[in-house]
Amino acid sequence: MFRRVAMVAALVTAMAALVPASAQARAGGVTAVSAGKLHTCAITGTGAVKCWGVGRDGQLGNGARVNAAGPVQVAGLTSGVRAVAAGARHTCALTAAGAVTCWGDNTNGELGTGTTTSTTRPVQVAGLSSGVKALAAGTDFTCAVLKTGAVSCWGHNHRGQLGNGTTTDARRPTPVVGLTRGVTALAAGDAHACAIASGAVKCWGFNLNGQLGNGTAVAASWPVQVVGLTSGMVAVAAGYAGTCAAASSGAVKCWGWATTVGTGTTRDAFAPVQVAGLTGGVRGLGLGWFHACAVTGTGAARCWGYNTTSQLGVTGGTAGTPVLAAGLSSGIVQVTGGWGHSCARTSTGLVTCWGYNADGELGSGTTGAPSATPVTVAGL
Repeated sequence: MFRRVAMVAALVTAMAALVPASAQARAGGVTAVSAGKLHTCAITGTGAVKCWGVGRDGQLGNGARVNAAGPVQVAGLTSGVRAVAAGARHTCALTAAGAVTCWGDNTNGELGTGTTTSTTRPVQVAGLSSGVKALAAGTDFTCAVLKTGAVSCWGHNHRGQLGNGTTTDARRPTPVVGLTRGVTALAAGDAHACAIASGAVKCWGFNLNGQLGNGTAVAASWPVQVVGLTSGMVAVAAGYAGTCAAASSGAVKCWGWATTVGTGTTRDAFAPVQVAGLTGGVRGLGLGWFHACAVTGTGAARCWGYNTTSQLGVTGGTAGTPVLAAGLSSGIVQVTGGWGHSCARTSTGLVTCWGYNADGELGSGTTGAPSATPVTVAGL
């Protein structure tokens, strides 16, 4: 079931609207975390970026192409970073000045430099030296929300995931058709992306499993309206082939890949359906390849979907509806998911991870068998 080497969404600042001011990290603690395919990155309290896990494509940004079982410093990003987005084999960061830098694999132009030259250190995205307010990284492509409220994407475009009306790769940022203002949140999956514009959710790209949520299985190289989500939405998260969105009321609906829908179904959903058991409201979302997690109104982390590598934080098999991740019943403010692991940020600025750890994905300083019990990331 995990034979395809594809990327999950890296949800970044889209979750900010769901995290109350009282839940900010302690001084010196982590302020954001983003899981990619087999690596994870975090922003420290000083605005530095540190990454861990698989590094063979340079996605850890430390000038090397080796794995790291614990956090390593991204070259040059020791302060002033306010968002980070981890993709499949690349990573991007957003500075306080509104500039975007990326590093890692660049086979499809996902670093946005105008070339296909990969790098193990951050490089400036062409034309984005200022004026950006949010980022999302998918499989071999990246998207950004500009301060104007418009969206631009770059990289791989074989399924129309850049949203520019074509299926041609772009080595530099290109505008998403129709999203010229009002965008407040953004998410990227394997080959699709979604945005919230003026409270409505719109998606574009691949749609075989209904991940665009427009009631069809037809791909779209431009944004299409998600059925029923025309107002009041504040956050969106995208996985391999599934998508979820949260309303200002805390209600969550998902669509696409069956395991990430959260209703216990074994069929894909081509339009949004209500996630079961999250009646107390949700203030954070994070989708992995074939699993999803949510931060409840009480600060608990609940996950659902495939559990082949303990990525749900429990032992056992697939959970069709949300289950409580071990020991995470309160104090959680953010969740994020990768191929076979998940991570959470606490209100005290700590990061805990669980699931797959063959390459150091949990950041505990060791490698080995999956862990169903969350472990604290060392060195942050």
